[in-house]
Amino acid sequence: MGENEMLQASEVVELLAVFTNDEIQNGLLQYHISGPRTAAGYLRKPAGGDLYQFLMNLRGKAEAEAWLATRIKSTPKSNTRKHPTPEAKQRMAELVKQAGYRKKVK
Repeated sequence: MGENEMLQASEVVELLAVFTNDEIQNGLLQYHISGPRTAAGYLRKPAGGDLYQFLMNLRGKAEAEAWLATRIKSTPKSNTRKHPTPEAKQRMAELVKQAGYRKKVK
């Protein structure tokens, strides 16, 4: 490696220092799957800033999904279907009778 390439590699290492090894490995895998391609279909060689932005997007998506999962778990499920009260049953029976139907509402 030449001196210029070493400087570029050290810049990339400094940029990616905020990420864990797992985040970098997962991000590189995702970059290979869905990263930008040339017109011929080849994967473009990413610059350090491109990898940083790609990883930040993945981290943001993962954090948003984790936040949403905690919100869903912490939200109590309400019983949206409630049983009618005796007064409501009586009112329904009266309405059915007024409409001319003979069926009783239980």
